[in-house]
Amino acid sequence: MSRTAKRKCAEVFNVEEFLRPTDTDLCSALHTLLGTQEQDEPEPSPGPNVGPPVKLIAPINLTGAVKLRPPVKLRPGTKLIPAIELPAIELSAGVVREGQRKFARRQAQSSSEGHSRAEEQIYQVLWMSGEATGDGSRIVTIGYGSLGRMVQLSESNARINLRALAKKLAVEEYSTYQCETGRGRTWRVFAQDRIFQRRQEAGLIWYTKRTLAVVFVDPQTGTPLLS
Repeated sequence: MSRTAKRKCAEVFNVEEFLRPTDTDLCSALHTLLGTQEQDEPEPSPGPNVGPPVKLIAPINLTGAVKLRPPVKLRPGTKLIPAIELPAIELSAGVVREGQRKFARRQAQSSSEGHSRAEEQIYQVLWMSGEATGDGSRIVTIGYGSLGRMVQLSESNARINLRALAKKLAVEEYSTYQCETGRGRTWRVFAQDRIFQRRQEAGLIWYTKRTLAVVFVDPQTGTPLLS
């Protein structure tokens, strides 16, 4: 069929009148066959939950960004000074290091000043529990566990503080522990004036009070006198 015949046929034959309105696909096919209408591409339908079109951000211009400094170039013949290594400085025992706490040195005026709180409690319990002797001291037999319960300390703390009192010349061991009979150690507890006299004779005069301890020290250097 020639183009002229197709045009005449299209003018005479009306596709929309011949088909039903619902026959869109058939109508489009006949139009294409007869050449009466160009077929348009269907627009894609938006999917569910599709928002407005997104605007793209313009590309960032990196002009004017921070520039790194170029490496330093040394002139020919330049000599670098080597690092100086200083020898380590050793501090003697008498030097006070930076940040080390200093404790004030005091001269004892009584025996109780040389005791910590726990040592004084143990001394008072031993003195009150002891039996008087002819030389003014008292004798008491007691174990570390029983002594700890009386002063509300553990057995190990009671042992430590009682040994500290022995080093400070407040008490001394009179008889040792007897395993056969289960008898505890017996201690001689000195009176306060006698304790002060014994310490004066031994040079235990100056002391420092620390956090939980009282330490007898050398008045010049502050070095502890008792191990």
